[in-house]
Amino acid sequence: MDHDRADESLTWALTADEDAFAEGLRRRSFEQLRDTVEAIADQVTNDAIGVDELAVAVRRAQAILAECQRRIEAVEVELRQLSDAPGDETP
Repeated sequence: MDHDRADESLTWALTADEDAFAEGLRRRSFEQLRDTVEAIADQVTNDAIGVDELAVAVRRAQAILAECQRRIEAVEVELRQLSDAPGDETP
């Protein structure tokens, strides 16, 4: 992820109000969400996030990870349904 996108992702994840954050979770791609969590983790690891912001950063990272997990599970269900579709010859 380039530096400008990382900055934008961090700004959204750490400063957006709850409604804007929820909207961002819906609108961003899986890859963008993954990159945002990585950027947050880098900031935490490098002590670039202050103590006052740490709880927000961790809570938002958890929400992003939960959304990523939900999307993965939805794809797994869809793939199972496709493989179980009538006419499928795959053992």
